[in-house]
Amino acid sequence: TGKVDVVDYTLLAKELDQRLEVLDESGSVRPTIITPADSWLKRSQELPSAFCQDITLQGESLKREKDKALDLLEALSLSGARTLNHTALHIVLAATHC
Repeated sequence: TGKVDVVDYTLLAKELDQRLEVLDESGSVRPTIITPADSWLKRSQELPSAFCQDITLQGESLKREKDKALDLLEALSLSGARTLNHTALHIVLAATHC
């Protein structure tokens, strides 16, 4: 099997800060904290031909759905032992110009 490169994406924010310190001499670009909303809208269908159902998730129901999604990801990846090919990871980094 081929070698898999592992990237620590948690270091991206630190790398961005370091580069901004070098390039932004006036210090006018600052890191931004993105805080998700307290309630989310879940849209789902029982069957492909069925109508969409919208449910507002908040508090415990939001935590439950998040846990279900992470459990599914863990099962599909065999707790990280299996490489997930043909997948996409989206990362959002934000900075504010003052």
